[in-house]
Amino acid sequence: MAVNNNLNNKNWGVIAVSPGKGISDIFISLGVDQVIFGGQTTNPSVKDISDAINKVPQKKVIILPNNPNIILAAEKAAELTDKEILILPTKHIQEGISALLGFDDNMDKEELKESMMGYVKSIVPIEVTYAVRDSTIKGEKIKKGEYLIFLGKELKAHGKNVYKETEKVLEELIKKGYEIITIIYGEGAKKEKIDQLVKNLTQKYANIEIEIHNGGQRHYPLLISVE
Repeated sequence: MAVNNNLNNKNWGVIAVSPGKGISDIFISLGVDQVIFGGQTTNPSVKDISDAINKVPQKKVIILPNNPNIILAAEKAAELTDKEILILPTKHIQEGISALLGFDDNMDKEELKESMMGYVKSIVPIEVTYAVRDSTIKGEKIKKGEYLIFLGKELKAHGKNVYKETEKVLEELIKKGYEIITIIYGEGAKKEKIDQLVKNLTQKYANIEIEIHNGGQRHYPLLISVE
């Protein structure tokens, strides 16, 4: 399934992979032309990406995979077209959103790559998911049903009270000088708990800014970007 937001007068078409309707809406608002549904457990195929490339009228196309498992499919799809393709190796939804802040339609391929990846590198992505079975991650014993908070690839915290643990992780980053936080909540998240978390942090730290969006994604109750 792809969502079309075409503007024929652009030099570059932009394709992004999204796991939820709210996230798709964010991408479209930032100028993405084709949104492909996909993400963890639902990776789009090479054909899905090729179809999106063909639907974009531009001869130059940027692809935001937004998941490490989708980058290879994007690279294979790029081999099947004569269009000029720029694949930005975004591994998180938050990185794809941030990359778009560095988009300038008048730039060439190398300039765009440098500009957009500069924004990608400026953020810290946090992903909150849950354990589907008992396991061990780098010596940490994880119980089924516990929430897992990853800072990039690193397991930063885990426990039953996801909002309390997430607040601790965010507070640690705020103390390091990060000031802008974007929270995208998905299925299973409780908005009132998020509002309380935000209230706790903003009352304690006057200089921070926090935005909240309903992303609609599955498997990840919270996707957070800190910059």
